[in-house]
Amino acid sequence: MGSISISSYSTILMQLVRSPGRFFGNRGDELQGKQAILFLLVSSMLFTAASLLVLQCDNALISAMILFVNAFGMALVLSIIGYAVMGFSLGRKSTFGLFFSVYAYASGAVLLAAWIPSMVVFTEPWRWILIGIGLRYACGLSIYSAAWVIFCSITIATLLLWSIMPH
Repeated sequence: MGSISISSYSTILMQLVRSPGRFFGNRGDELQGKQAILFLLVSSMLFTAASLLVLQCDNALISAMILFVNAFGMALVLSIIGYAVMGFSLGRKSTFGLFFSVYAYASGAVLLAAWIPSMVVFTEPWRWILIGIGLRYACGLSIYSAAWVIFCSITIATLLLWSIMPH
């Protein structure tokens, strides 16, 4: 699949934290592709390892698999939901590859702090802010369209999770 160096990983992370609008706006076609997947993959692995250090679990291997699939998979699922919302309500404004890359970079950036239990109140809003900035600058959506996609995505994802929870 390729590789991502520690240097390029940390450069991407710092650009996302310091100036997400510039990061998403200046990269154009470079945003799509392997680097976004690799960035999310590395972040998901780091999140999984850090989470296992703080969790008390009986079976570390199963817990690691669940944590990793959740970390990586949620970016994919949320991007599919968001892309569907955009397509059905706004028309296709970008490719799915670019759309997924925005979600992958935003999710990967927040995963480094998401393993700390009390940080979810900061990491989830920050993820959605980064996604909104990415939708605006990389995918060309207006502020209102990006907000609409995010609102609908959160609502649909919440309803889907709620529907599969035991009641």
